[in-house]
Amino acid sequence: MKQNNLKRVLPAVLACGAVLLAALAIFFIAQNQDRLESAMPEDEYNFYAQLRRAEVSAYFFQEHSVELGADEGAWEQSYGGETPAKMLDQLVMEQAGYDQALRTLSERYDTAPMPTYREMTEELTEFNQQRQETLESGGVIYGPTQYGAIEYYLTLRGNAETALIGAIFDDALENHDKELRERYEAMTAEELRRHFMARLVLYSIEPEEFAANPEAAEQAQRVVMKLLEQDAETPVETLSAQAGLPVSGRELLLDSGTLSREDSFSPALLSQAANCGVGGCFIAPLSADSSYTGVYLVVETDAGDKPDFEDAKITVAAQYANEIFEREMSELK
Repeated sequence: MKQNNLKRVLPAVLACGAVLLAALAIFFIAQNQDRLESAMPEDEYNFYAQLRRAEVSAYFFQEHSVELGADEGAWEQSYGGETPAKMLDQLVMEQAGYDQALRTLSERYDTAPMPTYREMTEELTEFNQQRQETLESGGVIYGPTQYGAIEYYLTLRGNAETALIGAIFDDALENHDKELRERYEAMTAEELRRHFMARLVLYSIEPEEFAANPEAAEQAQRVVMKLLEQDAETPVETLSAQAGLPVSGRELLLDSGTLSREDSFSPALLSQAANCGVGGCFIAPLSADSSYTGVYLVVETDAGDKPDFEDAKITVAAQYANEIFEREMSELK
């Protein structure tokens, strides 16, 4: 199964996950009783299956228009060469392998380890009891009053990952100055500074034209983009004549330092502008709530001067730590 397909359906999983998990729990406790008995205990398999089964169900609904539900036959059937039960087996083993890799890496960097499934279940009762006692004594707690197994697991896993990346970060600052300097030399000012500005020109075809004849509008848009890539100063009159539809242009000035937290659209444009570079073009929506697109021409970008190594060292080390974590986890799984 392709990873990007799974990512694509995760929002749907979150929306219906609770209902789906409840519906599938009874089926899977019986269905998977001996599926991986030699690999892990039944209760541990069922826990990991509960963690990942909604993901599989959403994937098959998205890719094969199949509603699996709690139908044993549906989970064992093949759809386009893919079988839900086998896919779930694979994800269970991958998740268990990931957690074991976390434990191994924690030993390597001397950080608090990710507990085993057995340790986690033994700790959960005491953890919830302590939270209840804190509440009864007038104390303050954060998060749910009582944690379920999955919520507690996700908290522990997040803590283990954060501790590991922090330890790798500290190790990089103390012992890997040479590697950080080499990485710094290969990075651009845009990558090293949080502040970024871009001046764009948005060339658009009226939404009414898109609604009336979407295929012609999309073809016109491709013509506009090709002309601009050949000559960024092509007049809108020429673009309109060549595209066969009226084209308008307006300038946008985006500055990361002035964006609000609620604005998720402008940062996306800034990121695409940084990737394209000056003179590059990309197609994106006309606005955050628009279903129509336009051609954006990158006229100017500015990330300021590249900071000195010492000023950028923390930024470089943070990137380095994340990459080392991903690489070492991949090698251990």
